[in-house]
Amino acid sequence: MDHDTFSFEKLNSDYTSLTRNLKIVLERLGEKSITHLLPTLSENEITSKLSSPLPDKAVELLSLSFQLLNMIEENVAAQYRRSIENKGEYHSLHGLWRYNIEKMKNYGLSEQEILDTIKSIHIEPVLTAHPTEAKRATILEQHRELYLLIV
Repeated sequence: MDHDTFSFEKLNSDYTSLTRNLKIVLERLGEKSITHLLPTLSENEITSKLSSPLPDKAVELLSLSFQLLNMIEENVAAQYRRSIENKGEYHSLHGLWRYNIEKMKNYGLSEQEILDTIKSIHIEPVLTAHPTEAKRATILEQHRELYLLIV
């Protein structure tokens, strides 16, 4: 299976699994009337399912489903990158140190020149959080539980 197929299959499988479980939870909470709005990855049906105006719960459901999709995309991207690194195919991941050191070697720099270059680099971590990305500890715990379900 190639990387693109792996990524889409993993993304589709995880998203389908989580949305299926979300649908069950919504039905148990008596919210079956909005479960048909859950978007699917294989079909572009959501626009035909939308009514105007949308009930508040439907808006919340759509927001949640896209949050789940975003979590899954991040997880698939991390697994994809890890699989490339493990196979030694780092040449396709331009942001890696290993890729850039190999590139410097290909330009003819010696090991000492590379070490001198690395010593001259000043790296500072910058931690930022957009207000919409700030999450309560309880939400982070729930996200962690969901993450563990999809790995």
